[in-house]
Amino acid sequence: MTVLELFDKSSIDNLMTPLAYRADKVIYVGYDKRQLEKECRLFEKIFMARHMGVEVFPLCVSPGDDETILQCFIEIFQSEKNLIVDLKGGDETLLLLLGRAYEIVHPASAQLHCMDSYGGEIQFHSAAYFSQTDTPALSVRETVELHGGVIADCTDVAQLAVDPKQPCNVFDDLQTMWEICCRNPNRWNSNANCLAEIDSVGICNGLEVMISAKEVKRQKRLSSYDKLYVYRSAIQGLGNTLIPLYRAGLITMLDIASSHISFVYKNRCVRECLRRAGLLLELKIFTAALQCRDEKDNPVFHDAMTGVVLDWSDVARKDATVNEADIILMRGMIPYFVSCKSGNVDEDELYKFAAVARKFGGRHVRKLMVLQTLSGNRGKDRHFLNRAREMGIQVLYNVHKMDEIDLAEDLFAL
Repeated sequence: MTVLELFDKSSIDNLMTPLAYRADKVIYVGYDKRQLEKECRLFEKIFMARHMGVEVFPLCVSPGDDETILQCFIEIFQSEKNLIVDLKGGDETLLLLLGRAYEIVHPASAQLHCMDSYGGEIQFHSAAYFSQTDTPALSVRETVELHGGVIADCTDVAQLAVDPKQPCNVFDDLQTMWEICCRNPNRWNSNANCLAEIDSVGICNGLEVMISAKEVKRQKRLSSYDKLYVYRSAIQGLGNTLIPLYRAGLITMLDIASSHISFVYKNRCVRECLRRAGLLLELKIFTAALQCRDEKDNPVFHDAMTGVVLDWSDVARKDATVNEADIILMRGMIPYFVSCKSGNVDEDELYKFAAVARKFGGRHVRKLMVLQTLSGNRGKDRHFLNRAREMGIQVLYNVHKMDEIDLAEDLFAL
């Protein structure tokens, strides 16, 4: 089976039909030879990963040379049997010439069709042997690479829980921490910042933490005022937070005295979530997305990554800006970029988020921003939500007030 594609700037549109029909041969017709050949190499890599023996033919034509282009299409219609012509994407002039060629040849074995971005299809000219298609799907890594990027790093949730001495269920620990966080999200964030400071000035041995007045005084990088602030924050501010964590089994060997404070994190996952203010929300949304099911009880998202660090594949710059995506989900061939914010967020974050999502997710990307809470200022919040809507960003807020079912349902609906 051969697929004829009009080369489009959207890589997803170029791949959807060949993957769905498991083509044996794909002809890509476009103007830019360099870009055409570059993209075709990426397409071949994706086909090979699926064990598809696809012959890929980039066919470069000259803009304005309508007669030659028309003849190329006529020859393709005459020579190719079992041909699928994808009408989605591509240059409008090429599409018009393709239509003229189809009228001239009237190929009996060619099927014109257009497939939507979710993998459904609209058939304009049907044939029985084309009635069944696979549901095309891309991985997160493939999607990023198709848009000129590479994944430099990501959070391995499973590795966060690795502890040979004490195996644990990371999802149970996340749920326990989430329940504590939801009682007072603002306090959770401030205490996380304090714990991060403690780790930097205290005595840390793996999961063990101990801070004392003596150790704080030794820190040359801190002023006398900062030393006093850090120490008082540790001794006075953390007691109310550490005690419920201790009771929940998230930390052990808790010792709070007038001269020192010490404890041991249960595992790496607990340590990272308690030290990084936004990580708990990020992992909570990530795990909730993994648990989403459709009407047939199938997973809504077939691939997912969190804590993704993105870079350009063909650019090496020492001063390059680091691009991050809190969560990237894949549903079929559609990427969902998710930004999680546990603290106050301003309008600039919308622009940054939208730019990264479009860069590495392409034309069909869906964007979701998850906020633990809004600012509480009605006018400011209304303006923020309106601007997000204008930018195509859906916003889910007050997630700390949602139970597991409501959160999963809202994620599925969005």
